[in-house]
Amino acid sequence: MIVDGDGESEKFKKQLVKRGFVDDELLGRFRTHAPPNGLEDQLLADGHEGLLRTLLASVTSESALTCPQPEFTRRLKNQKIPCISQLALTVETNPVLAARMPSEFVQAVSDLKAGTYG
Repeated sequence: MIVDGDGESEKFKKQLVKRGFVDDELLGRFRTHAPPNGLEDQLLADGHEGLLRTLLASVTSESALTCPQPEFTRRLKNQKIPCISQLALTVETNPVLAARMPSEFVQAVSDLKAGTYG
């Protein structure tokens, strides 16, 4: 599991412990996203604004395509789950895009494929 580097990460970890996972099981399998600490921020920093605008427009309204950047970022963060869910479906069928995702995710998928995650 890769979580944003904000206060919610500890909440998610506590939820896993409540479900019976122990710290040894989470070691190396519960990772905190590197700064800028949020998936949306990292995707924007990696140059995916156009794609994210298109995905956000598909789950909200066409105005996501043209609204000012600060407004877009706010909307993206407010609609993170549906937008990122659409991104996941896109990444699943596009290996070139998959390779351009944040390094933590690319590495996690590589580790899972190799049987070395965690």
